[in-house]
Amino acid sequence: MKRFIFLAALLSLALYAASCRDKHPPEPEKQYSTWIVNGTDTFRSNNVDAQIAFNPDHSYGGAVIMSHDPENWFSLGFNTDHFPAGGFFLLYIPSDSGFIAAIDLYYNNQYYHSVPYAVDTLFASLHHNKVSYSLPPCWFVKHGDGNDSILVEGVFNEP
Repeated sequence: MKRFIFLAALLSLALYAASCRDKHPPEPEKQYSTWIVNGTDTFRSNNVDAQIAFNPDHSYGGAVIMSHDPENWFSLGFNTDHFPAGGFFLLYIPSDSGFIAAIDLYYNNQYYHSVPYAVDTLFASLHHNKVSYSLPPCWFVKHGDGNDSILVEGVFNEP
């Protein structure tokens, strides 16, 4: 009888321990995006979101990857319903199909964008089954002040 009670208690304890386990596996860690300004200021963040959104008639919207750091952050977007996973894209220059890629950057709380029609290229690839975009060094200008420019390069990853 003692043996039966011991086995029942042991089984109860095992069932209780199994019910206490986390039923949801942990979310994978977000990939970091890294960008360098003027060759010296390096920023790295995994406080990044990816979103695809359109208005009801699909006439406006796109796919956007954006960091959420307070003073130095980026926004990378495409006017399409997906994140392109391969190839290269000229920033702010429509492709034959009307496809546009754009990057905006906030650096020390100032808004900068790549120089339109400067033939700057963004390269897309897959890394750990997520999209990664590589930007070789290119010039960005301060919004409203074309005389204020910064040199930007980086790797921007889907979170």
